[in-house]
Amino acid sequence: MAKDIFIGNKRNEVVFQDVFTSIKNKDRMIFSNIDGCHTLIDGMTIPKTGYSEMSGHPDDIATISAGITVYGELHIQDLILDFSLTDERSGERIYVDGGKLILDNVTIIGSEVTRSPVFINNGQIEMKNTTIRSKAHDSYDLEMMNNCQGKISHSTMGCMVVNASELNMHNIFLDKGLTIGKSSNVTVDNSKFNFYESQSPRIVRVDDSNFKISNTEIIGEDTDNPIRAFNSELDLSNVKLLDVRINGFGLELNTSKAVVKSSEIKGIFVKESELTVPDELIIYGFFEIFQASKLSIETLNVNIAPPKYAMKLHDNSRGQINHFLSNYRPLVYLDNSHLDITDTQLNNGGNITIEASGDYTIEADGVEIRETLSTHETKKQTDDQQKEDKYVKGKALEELNNLVGLDEVKESVRKFINLARINKKKKEQGLPVRQSSLHSVYLGNPGTGKTTVARLVGQVLYEEGALSNASFVEVSRQDLVSGYLGKTTEQTQKKLEDAHGGVFFLDEAYTLNSQGGTTNYGQEALDTILKYMEDNRDDIMIIFAGYTKEMYDFFNMNPGLKSRIPHYFDFEDYSLDELAEIGVKELEREHYTFDHDKYKKEIKRAYSKSADSSNARFVRNFNEKLILEQSNRIVEAELFDSEEFLSITDDDWMNMLGNEDETDSHLSSLYEELNSLTGLDNVKDFISQLVKEAEANKLFEEKGMDIGTHTYHMTFTGPPGTGKTTVARLIARFLKALGVLAEDKLIEVDRSDLVGSYIGHTEKNTKNAIDRAMGGVLFIDEAYQLSLQGSDNDFGKQAIETLITALENYRDKFVVIFAGYTDDMNRFMSSNEGLRSRVPYTIEFKQYSAAEVADIVINNLKGKWRFNEDFLKMMVMSSYEMLEDTDKTSGRWARNYTQKLLMKHKNYIVNENVASEDFDFITDSTILGMTQEDMS
Repeated sequence: MAKDIFIGNKRNEVVFQDVFTSIKNKDRMIFSNIDGCHTLIDGMTIPKTGYSEMSGHPDDIATISAGITVYGELHIQDLILDFSLTDERSGERIYVDGGKLILDNVTIIGSEVTRSPVFINNGQIEMKNTTIRSKAHDSYDLEMMNNCQGKISHSTMGCMVVNASELNMHNIFLDKGLTIGKSSNVTVDNSKFNFYESQSPRIVRVDDSNFKISNTEIIGEDTDNPIRAFNSELDLSNVKLLDVRINGFGLELNTSKAVVKSSEIKGIFVKESELTVPDELIIYGFFEIFQASKLSIETLNVNIAPPKYAMKLHDNSRGQINHFLSNYRPLVYLDNSHLDITDTQLNNGGNITIEASGDYTIEADGVEIRETLSTHETKKQTDDQQKEDKYVKGKALEELNNLVGLDEVKESVRKFINLARINKKKKEQGLPVRQSSLHSVYLGNPGTGKTTVARLVGQVLYEEGALSNASFVEVSRQDLVSGYLGKTTEQTQKKLEDAHGGVFFLDEAYTLNSQGGTTNYGQEALDTILKYMEDNRDDIMIIFAGYTKEMYDFFNMNPGLKSRIPHYFDFEDYSLDELAEIGVKELEREHYTFDHDKYKKEIKRAYSKSADSSNARFVRNFNEKLILEQSNRIVEAELFDSEEFLSITDDDWMNMLGNEDETDSHLSSLYEELNSLTGLDNVKDFISQLVKEAEANKLFEEKGMDIGTHTYHMTFTGPPGTGKTTVARLIARFLKALGVLAEDKLIEVDRSDLVGSYIGHTEKNTKNAIDRAMGGVLFIDEAYQLSLQGSDNDFGKQAIETLITALENYRDKFVVIFAGYTDDMNRFMSSNEGLRSRVPYTIEFKQYSAAEVADIVINNLKGKWRFNEDFLKMMVMSSYEMLEDTDKTSGRWARNYTQKLLMKHKNYIVNENVASEDFDFITDSTILGMTQEDMS
């Protein structure tokens, strides 16, 4: 008979690791919320005939860290599965092979290594009220492969892949992408896809499949079309496809068929395809219909003003439009194609203008036809012109030289260009040319201009004749690697061929080392690139880009690749002055007027205090926030036609950064809170000095004085219950108010949060804690436990070493507070010579006196309860002084005393039938009744 098994660390509960000694088929595992997570190092398996349920409490959700393989059936409800806390032994994902998985109110967090935290192979999935997020780079959150069935509702994910499967989705949110392939059938309704901030895959891609979507909004991003279909059938009903890239399309059809109903779309691309619209279609971007495509629309409502084309039909295509509506006089391009328009309704009168060429036919009234050159003739003219002046010669080189900073990169690129010019002269003189490989490595942090420079270098080398065309193909792991054998080679080969003659730019190339399972598909992509480099060394420039350390590790693991790339470019982080210059230029290009000195001061201050070190990306985000405030002010005040339309004022800065007066008021309230604490005079004095020092540093900065980077790491020493954690929280808030820290958060950890159980686990845990605290305060309680005496092999030393690196490298980005008993902390600070030199401040929290403990008890009760204050103080002092020294835990004892006194008071109210108006009065007899046992 099935039973419930309670998993936890309380009485009558079993630990997760021991549950399999007693569990049987169809038993339900019920997890209680514990500190940390329920862990299974080696994961768990549901056999083919197995049926299991795992659940927690919906209001107090527990966390599980265990990879799961499902051959049978598994139901999971009201739980968190965090695979970032596991390792490879447990699988780091839910893998369903022929089984069934049901998720209800579940949060799944993937690891940084394994892609697709939920992977279904020839199985079933039902999911509702669930969130899945992968941490691995360019990873899917959910993969369904080979004859899967799925139902998903009211859930959130980044991106999914569906191959040879059927999936129905209702009321879902995606913010990265959806890939559908291999004869799949996918239905989506009442949902939202927002790819605006996505990097990869950032679209809905449909290959050889059926896709039906209704009552859904899709927001695209600025590099790709949000829906791309290849050899597929689509059905769109009441769909909005907006905010896509400039000159892009909302819907792209390639050898496909689509029916679109009652929808709004920014542009449609139709190649060798058929598009049918049985009702009205509202278009905000132009049509392009070519290569024998067919278009049939009942009502077309065009919102595009000339001189842009509303529609292009060419290459033997046919268009049938019954009702053509527009607020403008649309411009249509027609070349070697047929267009039939039954009725036109233009709000401003006039005719549709059709630029026609080649072998065309038009059946329409209310049109004005202009004969132009055919596409072939126009292309010939264009090619001849390009041969004559090749782009605007020198423009790309001028843009490159005008980039802020990057002096060493520019110098190296200049050598590239000079070699290309020498080779060109040699060819003209019939001399032999030494072909030098152009393959390169771009090393640097995010936002240092790697992609921008790569584009410009490609254009410059094309202008100089070193490259045969100006194509630039940017890819990452997601664009190359497929989840099944053979497809990766095909995808990678296609991208390389697209870049042939130009530049192939592989961003974050080191991610190709990520295995993500038993098969390293990344290596398959790398092998394909390696072969193409060798076979086409003179016909393509391949650029590998990524973070410096990770890229060196990547090439050390691939010596064959390293030997084929002669050029390495280091993109250094921008200085504060360079970042300010980048920001000023960006706003000037958009014609904003503003106080340049004010802007430079504020962006330097913001970047130096921020935990975000993304260089030019930080500048872009900073400017977007500033412009958002400025735009809001303009709209609210209706200043569209005023001189302030493009002006950034002090009001905009205040709305973005806050008011100095508010900061002063906030500091005053923090001082009041600090001074309300009992005792701690030396601590209060230290904080006062700390605040004044920070205020002085701020004044120096405003005067333009460079005082260097200041460090506020500190040690709190003293017995328990003396307010160390409370003071740490106040310090975080003080430093945020003063602009020293970006956030006022405090992340509290101890040894168990930092030290792992196997090699590499400690570094991962410690880095995770540092990342969470970045921009705020990391409070390490009982820090001395990281350095255990007489244990040379303890992993705590690795935590200390990881912390020391962060203390130095990010000393102005966050604050670390080490806390613990005085003697133990002195030993701890001496355990590693790098610790004491990086932690300049030590605060001693002295033991509270009996009078101070009594004051804490009284302050805990004041305002809510009435009592004889003098009598209570006398009794508390007497009781505290009688305690053994080991039991004198200061504030903790005062808190426990208060809690026990209130329990006695509440019992007294019930036992003595006290009148309601005296509920808040604690009698002397109740205070007197506190026994020594109550107070110990």
